[in-house]
Amino acid sequence: MKILKYIFLLVVAVSTISFAAFHPDIYDEISDAIKNGEAKEIAKFFDNNVNITILGQEDIYSKAQAELLLQNFFSKNTPRTFSLVHEGGPESAGKFVIGSLTTTDGKKYRVTIHIKKAGSDSVVQELRIESE
Repeated sequence: MKILKYIFLLVVAVSTISFAAFHPDIYDEISDAIKNGEAKEIAKFFDNNVNITILGQEDIYSKAQAELLLQNFFSKNTPRTFSLVHEGGPESAGKFVIGSLTTTDGKKYRVTIHIKKAGSDSVVQELRIESE
């Protein structure tokens, strides 16, 4: 009986760890960084190379290049509010979140972020900022 109890606890622990692999805090941390226009904080979660699309300009950039692009975007478009609208996707293919960004001059943008597992971490594979 004790052995079954330990096996059950082990199964629960392993499933909890695998479910938490896309640690949910990544969404909160990225959301807060977008609200505050903090490109450096967002870049902490970038994969080594990340697909960035900002207002139709799309390419694959290194982590440092992608941070500079975001920094440039935020310098021209100061965030006022950011809210997550939707999140989903199968864990095997990676998760995605969609958010709505409003700037201080009233412009609205749709922000889509694709997150994948890389070992024990979660990394941003793609970030899109499009006019709403």
